[in-house]
Amino acid sequence: MTAHGFLADVYRNLHKDLYSVRILEGPSKGRVVAHCSRIMVENAEFVVSERGRQRVIEERRKNVHAFIRGRVVAMSGKATAAGRAAGLGLKTAPFASARSMKLRAKGEDVTYNPFKGPTFHKRSTGQPVVSCNRAFAMIRSGKARVIAVRPRKSR
Repeated sequence: MTAHGFLADVYRNLHKDLYSVRILEGPSKGRVVAHCSRIMVENAEFVVSERGRQRVIEERRKNVHAFIRGRVVAMSGKATAAGRAAGLGLKTAPFASARSMKLRAKGEDVTYNPFKGPTFHKRSTGQPVVSCNRAFAMIRSGKARVIAVRPRKSR
């Protein structure tokens, strides 16, 4: 299996201040195979577990219940032991700044807040977003940002 082009769930890891990449295929299925500061996902779906969201609201404590699911095509990060065992030799991919990616790809900022609603949404309009052609996720100086290219409102 190559480092790019595998199906995965990508979520923000608050303890490491990075994105965690959980692989959804192959012998390491279900395991976190990498942690990265920048990642590009094609045919991205924005998934929210309503049960997990309700738990966050009730307990007022964060848990992993929202993520980007799609095919990882580029990332900048390190493989975990499970990732190395699966043969993922991660290479640093060249990434531009979030601003230049947004302008070049004509993308839109997407965000998620479990207290504001059950879906990811466009930061500018609040309109729900469930999928997109390509998603860029990055963390810089503790700030997470997701840019969706050609976001879609329905599945």
